Amino acid sequence: MTTALANRLPRLVAPWWHTAALVLVIVSVAVVGSLSSPGLPPSSRIAAVYVPTIIVQIALVYWVSRAFRSRSVLRELVGRAVLLDVPIALALAALVIAVELVFGSANGSALTILPRTGPERLVWILLAVSVGFAEELVYRGYLVVQLRAFTRSTAAAVVLQALLFAIAHANQGAGAMLRFACYALVFGVVAVRRGSLVPTILCHVAIDALAAFKT
Repeated sequence: MTTALANRLPRLVAPWWHTAALVLVIVSVAVVGSLSSPGLPPSSRIAAVYVPTIIVQIALVYWVSRAFRSRSVLRELVGRAVLLDVPIALALAALVIAVELVFGSANGSALTILPRTGPERLVWILLAVSVGFAEELVYRGYLVVQLRAFTRSTAAAVVLQALLFAIAHANQGAGAMLRFACYALVFGVVAVRRGSLVPTILCHVAIDALAAFKT
């Protein structure tokens, strides 16, 4: 496996405790989320779910790219955008949509937070952009680089980030975890081969944004 992204950042971009703290947060939030599935009245989605989630994504971006470092590594982690990123993103999106149509089935927890009104759909688009960007930066960017440095193996880093990505979506059930682990593996391979997160960010944002029109 070629590793353009990891080779551009061959060393740790943060100390070990910085990554350990992030992994602990991911696992803790997953555990809490899988143990609770609160029902939300329609009027509470924006204030109770969308806005807090956007704030969390911004915090995650800051944590992996700048917190406790002398400079930001955001640009290095994201990589350079080229025209080829668009067809790659479209191909990835088509793959995800096809798999979801065949095997996917949204559970009650996922359906509860989907937007149903015009204002909710507008804020959901902002949510899709923030989540798509932040999750790709965290998992296919920061974690791949950090885990590669820890394990000395790009393959191991890609697999481990996929497992963590699946764990982060534990509240959506075992089936969703398995599918998301597969998506994360494919996205991870694309990211390291392209040396850029742009294709996976574009795909992730598009897929999440389309969810606004499921209800």
